[in-house]
Amino acid sequence: MQSFDKNIGVTIKEIRENKRIKQKELVGGIISMSNLLKIEKGESTPSYDKVVLLCNKLGITLTELIYCHNKYGVTAKEEIIQDYRRLKNSLEDDPFTNLINKIDTYLHSNPPDYQITEMKAVLLAALSVNKTQKFDEAKELVKPILERLQNQNEWYHFDLMIISQSIYIFSEDDAKETIMTLINQADKYNYYVDNNQLKISVLMNIWLYLKINHSILASEPYIDEAIHLCKVHRNLPLEYTAYSRKAEIEMLKGNKDVAYKLIDKSLGFFKYIEDDKLYNDIKRDWELFLENIDVYKYTKELEIGI
Repeated sequence: MQSFDKNIGVTIKEIRENKRIKQKELVGGIISMSNLLKIEKGESTPSYDKVVLLCNKLGITLTELIYCHNKYGVTAKEEIIQDYRRLKNSLEDDPFTNLINKIDTYLHSNPPDYQITEMKAVLLAALSVNKTQKFDEAKELVKPILERLQNQNEWYHFDLMIISQSIYIFSEDDAKETIMTLINQADKYNYYVDNNQLKISVLMNIWLYLKINHSILASEPYIDEAIHLCKVHRNLPLEYTAYSRKAEIEMLKGNKDVAYKLIDKSLGFFKYIEDDKLYNDIKRDWELFLENIDVYKYTKELEIGI
C-alpha cells in the first residue's frame, strides 16, 4: 500500500483553501477535526484510505494530488518511465543509451528499485541486438523478467509496458505465448490512464518482432488495429508511423501503388510537421526494406493469431 510523507497534509490544506472548502466540510464522515488539523500542519501522516476519501471531497484524483505535491512535476522515477514510454518502435542506439545513463544516475541513489533495474535490462538487451545482430546475450538479460511474469497469473501496467519493448528478443515459442498474453492482459486496462498509448505500442512492437523474424505479412492484423486505435484516439504521429509499416505489408502483397501512397502519406506528414528525425528514420527503413524485399518475400510467415 502506498505511503505518503507528512507534508502531503500541507498540500491537502493548500488545495482545500484554494477551493474555499471549510475544514468542517472536509472532515465529515472521514476523520476528526483534531486529526485533520495535525495532518494539515504536517504533524501526522494520513493513511492511504483516508487520503483517497479526502481527494474525493476535494474533487481531485490521487494522481493529481501527488502531482501537485511534487510542485506540478513528476518524480525522477516517473520521468524515467515517461521517457521509456516515449521510445520509438525502433532499435536506434542514441535514445536507449541516453536513457540508460539517466537510469544509472537514478539507481546510484535508489539501488533496490527492481522496476527501473528491469527497464535497464531491456534497454541493454536492445543495444546488444543492435550491435551484434545476435540474441543470446539479450535473451539472458531479459530472462529473469520473463520468468517473473510466467509465475504471475496477472500482468500489471508496468509489466505490459516493460515486456512489450522486448518481444523481439524471445524465441518463437515464447514470443507467441507472450504476444497473446500481452493482448489479453492489455485489454483489461482499457479504462486505465495511458492505456491507449500502451496498447498501440504493444501492437507496433509485435510488428517489429515479426519483421525481425521475416514475417511481415503476419503483422497485418496488428498494424490494422494500431491504425484504428490511433484514429480513435487521434494519435497522429503513431498513426502515420503505422502507415509506413502498412506500406511494407502492401508491397509484399503485390499492391505496389497502394504501398507507395502509404509511404508517401507517412513521409509527407512528418515533413509537414518538421520532424526530421522520424522522417529520416522512416525513409531509411523503407529504403532498407526495398533493398531486402526478396528476403521478406520468400520467407515462411509465422502464425501467431490475434
